[in-house]
Amino acid sequence: MGAKFFKYERVKFNVVNMPRNSNKKSKTSKKLLIFAHHDLDGVASCSLIHSLYRHYFQVIDCVFLGPNQANKLQYFLIEKNFVKKYDNFVFVDLAVDNKNIYNTINLIMSIKDKISFIVDHHVGWGKVADVVNKINKERKLEIIKDAKVKNCYDFITECDFAPVILSNPNITSCSEYIWSIFDFKGSNRCKEIMTLGSLADDFQLRRECKENNYSLYKLVKSYKYQNSIKTLLRFINPKEDLKRISKKGSQKFYNIYNQTKSVGNTFKKYEKNDKIGYTNYFPDVKIDLTTLCEIGYEDFEIVVVKEVNTNKCQVAYTIASRNKEVDLLKTFNLDSGNTQRITIVNDSSLSLGKILKCLDNALNQVV
Repeated sequence: MGAKFFKYERVKFNVVNMPRNSNKKSKTSKKLLIFAHHDLDGVASCSLIHSLYRHYFQVIDCVFLGPNQANKLQYFLIEKNFVKKYDNFVFVDLAVDNKNIYNTINLIMSIKDKISFIVDHHVGWGKVADVVNKINKERKLEIIKDAKVKNCYDFITECDFAPVILSNPNITSCSEYIWSIFDFKGSNRCKEIMTLGSLADDFQLRRECKENNYSLYKLVKSYKYQNSIKTLLRFINPKEDLKRISKKGSQKFYNIYNQTKSVGNTFKKYEKNDKIGYTNYFPDVKIDLTTLCEIGYEDFEIVVVKEVNTNKCQVAYTIASRNKEVDLLKTFNLDSGNTQRITIVNDSSLSLGKILKCLDNALNQVV
């Protein structure tokens, strides 16, 4: 697997070439570019799409990026002339920019003729489609919630004429949503990949899952920290046996878990509401933020993690709720994202005190 790195406006996008894993000639000479969130669910989602279309496209490349980078991605694609280089674009597990929804709208408009479909489990795509369809009346975006695709080749051909947004915020992980939409013909390997993505995004599932699946999740998660997305994709590659991953990777996870647990012991109770807990950490200590929230859930319904990054002059608040009646997007007036977990970066109008007060009000309204 080859990987190339490009830097634009201080953002490094990882462009990975996915192997076709077959000696068969591809059905077309077309090239596909997949855009995916650079977390485990995004990687799993990308791998599932790759497994569906690896015999159809001659080239499948992937770009992994973080949240709220739509405007930078747009400049990057134009600068590298990727709009002309690729025939089809697919988006997976990428939420609408909740800082400015028009960053996502402008990105979609700039590449609208190449978009085949978007699969996501975050809130916000309805507003994007409404604005895009008012401007672009010839090639409208259609939102489908409960889709069932029997033939993935026919589906992407149809999308050449009418792009589709497959959106269902009621499903916890994007990889699980992709599994429910497309026919993977009972592939145990793809089911295993879907399980890994679901475990990454679903706290409750990790509590209920069988021990062997959870051990597998921890091994793969450890390789994400130890190496890179390129390495993680290689282990999720259908030719690899994930169970053969070395114990060194497992030890790496436990080292990070122990550091995370130490930070987890610093959670404090909000004096006005004992259902809310908060803590601070500095990124010089390597932790797993998802696991940290999970530790906080043991004592609190809602947890707030304040990250102070002095190198980037950045303050970020991660807020996670296991109370499904509390909609974090509505609580903080965000247009898009995950209703149960959000991250707010460098918002000068917010402080830890204001966030805790907002959460207290939200909890009191659902009691």
